[in-house]
Amino acid sequence: MTRIRLRALLLALLLALTVLPVRAEQDALSAALDRAVAHLVEAVPSPAVGSIGGEWAVLGLARSGRALPEGYLSSYYRAAEQTVQERGGVLHRRKNSEYSRVILALTAVGADPTRVAGYDLTAPLRDVDATLAQGVNGGIWALIALDCGKYGTEELRGRYVDALVHSQLADGGWCTVGQSADADVTAMALQALAPHRDRADAAAAIGRGLDRLAALCAADGDYGSSEATAQSLVAVCRLGLLGKDERFSSVTDALLSYERGDGGFAHTADQTVSDPMASEQALYALVAAERAREGQSDLYTMDDVTRSHPHVTRRVVVQADKTFPDLVGRADRAAVETLAERGIVAGRGDGLFYPDDGLTRAEFATLVVQALGLPAEKAGDRFADVSPSVWYATFVDAAYEYGIVSGVGGGRFDPDGPVTREQASVMTARAAALCAVSGEAANADLPEVSPWAQRSVAFCRENGLWVWDDLLPSSPVLRGEMAQMLASLLARAKLL
Repeated sequence: MTRIRLRALLLALLLALTVLPVRAEQDALSAALDRAVAHLVEAVPSPAVGSIGGEWAVLGLARSGRALPEGYLSSYYRAAEQTVQERGGVLHRRKNSEYSRVILALTAVGADPTRVAGYDLTAPLRDVDATLAQGVNGGIWALIALDCGKYGTEELRGRYVDALVHSQLADGGWCTVGQSADADVTAMALQALAPHRDRADAAAAIGRGLDRLAALCAADGDYGSSEATAQSLVAVCRLGLLGKDERFSSVTDALLSYERGDGGFAHTADQTVSDPMASEQALYALVAAERAREGQSDLYTMDDVTRSHPHVTRRVVVQADKTFPDLVGRADRAAVETLAERGIVAGRGDGLFYPDDGLTRAEFATLVVQALGLPAEKAGDRFADVSPSVWYATFVDAAYEYGIVSGVGGGRFDPDGPVTREQASVMTARAAALCAVSGEAANADLPEVSPWAQRSVAFCRENGLWVWDDLLPSSPVLRGEMAQMLASLLARAKLL
């Protein structure tokens, strides 16, 4: 064997010995996360509003990147929506952290917490004094929640930063009661301050806090409970220190030591069975660690989440190569076929589509609801001229519930009236908001258009959803044109 080949073999062996332990550690983390996800899905089959079996489980599962049962996350949204509606928008009269927790979960599933059953759940957090009356914990979670989706103003978030900096203890940590740092609370305060380390006072507070957190850690990286260890891991990850600060090099292994046979996590080392709260916090801490390792945005920085409404679903092909003889040579053929293949539109029963026929307001509302996959389960009494017994009643009710339609005034919807271009534009623009299709209307000065429709018409024209070469806002929309509008919307929303 030549000297060169011998050197090559030795180098390969050295690289293998160097890489394998790291890879094994990474595999152990991902495997534990897989087991934790499976455990939580089984333990929490129907997530609801609550500190256990609710937001923490939803947060971890939504941010894990793992496949979940169909409709799992949207079922949480429905539960949250029902709870908010039943309570008149009041989740708690003294603990604003209840709002913070729900805001985090809703943002993680792609919902808008400023519009839940007609309520803005971020509004209570604008009252800084009331939030801080709960104690440092209230300020910590308010800041994390507001930062996760950039809710509120920078000035508002800055006031919470001020409060956390000023509440730091002499020993460098934070606590809820007394003057001695608590590992759990210190780690959470560091999580909250992490996005604000460009502020000199926040950076200094973070430095002192990390020193104190390291001092509270045992030699093996443990903090005495899985929850405190999990919170410390999240803090280390959010500050970008995973694998970079030797003081916290064992915290991941310490957390994994709490795992039990069912994939859940115990509260303390001597506990033989998994604990619900410990399992949920361990889950999202493992998510934070994996996201940090993979170079993804951190657990609470959710600018990577698609902000479509959680009830909006992607329509898959249900019948391939669906076409109609009366579409040959038409510009709207591709749009009609695309929607027909997904079961959104259909012909008249004789094998033809009749693209030049008009359609009613009820038909257009129905098609928008079907295109977005929104649930249409009940027929209410929203409009005096929409009987609960007619075929389109559930669809009109759903369109109203999701803010797509609002009627023509006087408690009427005019379901049999022809839908005009400007009316269709309003419905389409509102549907676009549900799908997180954004875009500014640079010029909404359209004197020919009714004042209530000008911004919607401008939005559709400037974002590829207006399918006509001319304006004519009062002209009726034809079936083929309707298909073009909806297909363009779904394509922009990446729902096709």
